[in-house]
Amino acid sequence: MKKILISFVFLITISGVTISGGIAKADFKDDIKKFRFEQYKNIDISDNKAHEILRTRKLYLMLIRQQFSEIEKYANAEFEREKKIGRNIKESNIAKILQFYGNLTLTELEEMKNPASEYKKRFPRSIFPYLLEAHLYYALAFEIRAADKRKYSNYIANAKKNLFEAIKINSNNPVAITRLMWIYNVIGDSTMTSMYADSLGKLYPKYMQWINLYAFSLLPQWGGTVPVAFAFINQKKEEFKGEKNKIPAIIISMHESLSYVVPDIYKKAKEKNTLIIAKGKTDMPYIEKRSQYINNKKVWNDITKAVKYLEKNYPDDMDSFTKYANMAAEVKKDDIAIKYYNLAIDNATDIDLSLYKEKEHPLKMRAKIYLKKGNKEKAINDLKRMVELVPESAESQSKLAVLLMGANMKDVTTKYASQAIALLPENPEAWRVLCSNYADFVKNEKQFNYFNKAMKACNKTIKYSKNKIYQADARRKIALIKQIFK
Repeated sequence: MKKILISFVFLITISGVTISGGIAKADFKDDIKKFRFEQYKNIDISDNKAHEILRTRKLYLMLIRQQFSEIEKYANAEFEREKKIGRNIKESNIAKILQFYGNLTLTELEEMKNPASEYKKRFPRSIFPYLLEAHLYYALAFEIRAADKRKYSNYIANAKKNLFEAIKINSNNPVAITRLMWIYNVIGDSTMTSMYADSLGKLYPKYMQWINLYAFSLLPQWGGTVPVAFAFINQKKEEFKGEKNKIPAIIISMHESLSYVVPDIYKKAKEKNTLIIAKGKTDMPYIEKRSQYINNKKVWNDITKAVKYLEKNYPDDMDSFTKYANMAAEVKKDDIAIKYYNLAIDNATDIDLSLYKEKEHPLKMRAKIYLKKGNKEKAINDLKRMVELVPESAESQSKLAVLLMGANMKDVTTKYASQAIALLPENPEAWRVLCSNYADFVKNEKQFNYFNKAMKACNKTIKYSKNKIYQADARRKIALIKQIFK
């Protein structure tokens, strides 16, 4: 297993028991922030092997500290490197850092506005501050798109303005043209999207980032059609024939996205009695569920062929293996899912796993399949590693607490349940664990100082749980501990 150990493991004490790999309940969210800060504070943004999210966060830190000269030194070195290889770019390291601004919080993004503007004043003839501010305003627009339409429009206008300035300085910069192409797609201007896509196709026909974004712009969720989108990506696949490439990863991502979108297209079309239009848009038989899309013979063959290519040529493509495994799990192909979760996890570093999106994390998803197969021990091991690497996962914290309930580990289960509630207060599983533990402290261990905590936890279980059995159990526990104090 390829592994880079995280060097900051917290030691915590709960009820006199020392446990490694966790974070104390007190100020839990603050401790998570410290945990994440430790990951990126010593990262070198010029280290192309470092994780892009960490490099993005380090760039954020450098910007708010106004270390413009250091940023500029990096940017110049990157542009020189691209010139030396004739701008026949497989992946622009500048683009890879900038595109991960979406991993910053809205507060962090707002913090960057003034320093970004100051950076432009200090280096008016440098392309990088314009690219940086453009990506910043796009990320801000994305964050508030539903809440404030006027501000959204202003942010998009600011992003475009900066990209036009960047193109004035260097008319052939692929990062600026690609982002401009995507912004026009987002605001629904297909003519301008196609124009910039054509420009990129001539200048950088094998620049993977624009290929990926343009392929997605052709999908139904952006007003396109499945046949047109796949005609484009298959054409690109032919252009790469004989060369190692990541087109198969794009194919997997496209199908994963469509597996959510296509059933919704059919549902809306059926409601409007325009089902024939939906069929024309998707080129698929009638589909009501995500699993039906994935199980379609052509779709399954497409994604399986793609993942086999990646397995051979890109054995560390954690994201593609995880997406494929998630789709396999959705259609109950559990053995296939476990195989590709294993590939995703075993070939990833701890940093990769720590920074992967929590909702679809391979450790959490593999644990679900282990539980389904009755392998509780393996599920517990996966969830323990999950909460160590991704302490923000309330779902994993509460699930782990539930699984350990019968193991006479009340201190440990109380810790995980409390942490889950600190992250997600309306967490029925975590409250159920605390209800059970605190009631037991009162009833069996005569620790009467837990009475109020037990009452609160059991009432919260009744309030948040939709399971009538759990609600009834919580009511019984309330009745029992009340009797003790009669």
